[in-house]
Amino acid sequence: MIKAGDEHEKFVFMTGVSQFSGLSIFSGLNNLNNITMDNKYGAICGYTQEELESSFKEYIEKTAEVMELSKEKLLSEIKHWYNGYSWEGKTFVYNPFSTLDTGLKQEHRHF
Repeated sequence: MIKAGDEHEKFVFMTGVSQFSGLSIFSGLNNLNNITMDNKYGAICGYTQEELESSFKEYIEKTAEVMELSKEKLLSEIKHWYNGYSWEGKTFVYNPFSTLDTGLKQEHRHF
């Protein structure tokens, strides 16, 4: 399907758990760059700690208040709940789906 729309595509970013196999110059899908193990892209599919704290600042502050925790203690708990994957072993990112859909915003909807 992707190759059929080649003329209309400038950039396609695909994620998943399986690698494509059988790619060659003769396959229908032959112009992929696999960036899975490339350290430059270690944080491309998640929130870094800095991004989490800046993008969710208001929610973190309100949640800490409601839970009667310091901001630092809450951030430690959030890290325990949602932070956890890394491709290069140094940069750990938060799963965007977890933090957006089942995380801070949904757990405390009354804000």
